Amino acid sequence: WRKGRIKKIKRLVDKMMVLLPFEREIYEKAGVPAVYVGNPAVERVNVDKAPEVFRKEHGIPAGTEIITFLPGSRFHEIEDIMPIMLRSIPLFRKAGKFSFVFAPSTSVDIDKVKSLIEDFGDNIDIYLAPGDPWNAAAASTAVITKSGTSTVEIALVGTPFITVYKTSAFAYMLVKLFYGDNNVALANIIGGDSTIPELIQDDFTPENVYNSVISIINDSKKRKDIIEYLGLIRGKLGSGGAAKKAANAVVEML
Repeated sequence: WRKGRIKKIKRLVDKMMVLLPFEREIYEKAGVPAVYVGNPAVERVNVDKAPEVFRKEHGIPAGTEIITFLPGSRFHEIEDIMPIMLRSIPLFRKAGKFSFVFAPSTSVDIDKVKSLIEDFGDNIDIYLAPGDPWNAAAASTAVITKSGTSTVEIALVGTPFITVYKTSAFAYMLVKLFYGDNNVALANIIGGDSTIPELIQDDFTPENVYNSVISIINDSKKRKDIIEYLGLIRGKLGSGGAAKKAANAVVEML
């Protein structure tokens, strides 16, 4: 974001401690000493329920495949994103036996999320798991997540996923102006490829969500390629211990 700021950083900063592996090269090319200390998500992401336990806890029937939706942590974004997610559900229902889990952040007013589901009209086989995205993802066949930190978290879980995003045309124009990268999902930027499908702005439609996810479910090679790609991303993120590595970097300077 706002790459021109690196000139000011070079003038004021002795060493950058970065949380994403690709950032180190960006700073070093600009002459700013940098060290990748690791990403806190490596230690934060914790799957602590077996899929059958998660299923039983939420009353999800056996014999269905779970598709999890992660609509985000800011309600103004959820209002743009969740209705499109909901409109993809009838398409999945025609294709097989699925259960659908929405796992918004606990920072979101869950009553507002329930209201969106009620407005959708048919909430049969839709389940809520607020604040439990990692266990939901681990129990799922596929995940549809809003672009952001959650793409890194689900990559760590290892379940194949697609990433989606929609905002106002003006806000998106600013993002492209300041960001300018072909990939939007952090996981793809870390992996250095576009293996994880991205549906952004006009491409984010119920039909495209359905087609992208069904192809992952039905195409064993595509599914295998994504799972291997997620393993590559986990390897690039490292083994954890970001706080300790950051502290050590400060001590070395002192």
